[in-house]
Amino acid sequence: MTRMTDSDFHRLAEKIRRRPTETVSGQWFNVIAFGGCNFIQGSIYDDDAREGVMRNIACLVDSLSIDDIAGFWPVIEGHPVTASEESALVDYIASRDAHEVEMIVPERNRARPVDWDRFDDTSEYALYKEYIYPAIIETMGGIDFCSEMEDRLRTDDSDGGVLRLLDMGCGAGNLIEDINERFFFEEGERQQKSGTNGNLNDTVKNRVPRFKCYGIDNNPANIDAAEEENIPDIYLGDCENIDGILPQDMHFDLIIFSGLLNRQVVDRDKALRIFENAILKLTTGGHIIITGYTSCHLTAEDLTARGIDVLRKSIPHNLFKDYMNYYLRQIYLGRKIY
Repeated sequence: MTRMTDSDFHRLAEKIRRRPTETVSGQWFNVIAFGGCNFIQGSIYDDDAREGVMRNIACLVDSLSIDDIAGFWPVIEGHPVTASEESALVDYIASRDAHEVEMIVPERNRARPVDWDRFDDTSEYALYKEYIYPAIIETMGGIDFCSEMEDRLRTDDSDGGVLRLLDMGCGAGNLIEDINERFFFEEGERQQKSGTNGNLNDTVKNRVPRFKCYGIDNNPANIDAAEEENIPDIYLGDCENIDGILPQDMHFDLIIFSGLLNRQVVDRDKALRIFENAILKLTTGGHIIITGYTSCHLTAEDLTARGIDVLRKSIPHNLFKDYMNYYLRQIYLGRKIY
């Protein structure tokens, strides 16, 4: 089968838009946003499918408020997509870059979980360890930290030339452990990359961490666990009160929200407050990563409105995989521009 081109996509989208709208109902809907289009994904009901059928792309909706499809059993009007068109669109969108495709999940369940004991004793931890932490580290690997470090060293070498990282809602510090194992300079690496003949800083010798990592978590059991594992700089407190936990003059080059800004953890209003307070601690040009086991409260639109240039929105090839199995679908990478 011939792969769809960009021109093919836009022609098909216009063809679908010319169709009369139809009522679309189902158990739940997501939005797949790509190329100026909002496609509805979900478990769809009709006269022939009273038990519901999973449609990766069921219809196209131009004017849509996310509140229109919140909760369960939503009903909307959309331009229908045929099964053959759906197959072609799925193959095409799944192959696009991570900064082009966004999955927006409306809030369906407002229930919050019971209080956890230490995070690495929970059932969710296995998914973080196997899927989410590796995706965060892979995303970090795509950031040009070397040039950022050189800019830091020209003005501030108070941390010995390493970048500062903050893990918000860090649990027992397990992600920080993985980061410290992964991000090391080999001896002489910075000299080779910087082109300065080794004059920036001698601390790269004998392998040193690239990051000075800090973490905040509101669960005393997690703080105790981090101390047991000798993970330093893990602080107890509510991440919304970041200024009351960390020194006011401390700023970071990367802030990670791994699960903290997600459904079933905090509500949207608190997620926004946590994020807005945290990015005041982010250096201009610094990066944020947002992901987690449940769906993110914040969207690319939310990030852009708060001075973040959105560089990545999703893992496109995971968006259309079987919902009976776990796949990480949402991961945001952004850079602070002001």
